[in-house]
Amino acid sequence: MAEPLSNPNSINDCSVEQELDDLKRHSHTVTEALRLAVAEALDRKRRLGQYAIFGIDGKPVRVEAEDLPLLDADLETDM
Repeated sequence: MAEPLSNPNSINDCSVEQELDDLKRHSHTVTEALRLAVAEALDRKRRLGQYAIFGIDGKPVRVEAEDLPLLDADLETDM
């Protein structure tokens, strides 16, 4: 019969930490992709003269094209 491990969690701790690190990296990648997609969509709306609707304090707010933010130069180089 095999001897019990002195700390049964020690084997899993390493893999759990690795999975958490992987999730954090993946989460950052997904967040950046979404940020870029939103920035591109708002930039397109601004150039076409279209308004956008934002949720501010739980209420819909219409923002006219001329008031939409410009696409960051940093984001343009990623496109």
